[in-house]
Parts: sequence; structure tokens; C-alpha cells
Amino acid sequence: MASTGRSFTPEMSILDVVADCRETEAVFARYSERVGRCLCCEALFDTLQDVARAYGFEVATLIAELEEAARAGDS
Repeated sequence: MASTGRSFTPEMSILDVVADCRETEAVFARYSERVGRCLCCEALFDTLQDVARAYGFEVATLIAELEEAARAGDS
């Protein structure tokens, strides 16, 4: 199957991303382990930018990992 070319933006919420692509849940689970909190539970309505800022990671890296998960899910 060809890639759908999904892209995510810093302005999207975690809910927006997960609703668009369930495979991204695994990425959020990894980040949740890093920060010691369930991001899908506690930051579901926060934007990717706000989550990255609050927990000290690069939003560009997070988005790249989310897009990679989306591509893997499409194959």
C-alpha cells in the first residue's frame, strides 16, 4: 500500500494525531515513559508544541517520530 503522506504540525493536539493515526500511540507511550506521565491521559488536548515545551523535548523530533509511525502503519 502506498504512503498517505500524513504530516503533523506543532499546532495539532495529541487527540488530533491519535485520531488520525492509531499507530502514533506507541510514540506517545515511549515519550510517556521518558517523562513519567501518561501523555495521552494528562495532555490529550494539548498541542504537540505545548507538550514538547512542557516536558523538554524537541517538537521537530516528536513530529518526525509520529510521521515515521504513520508511514509504518500505512505499509
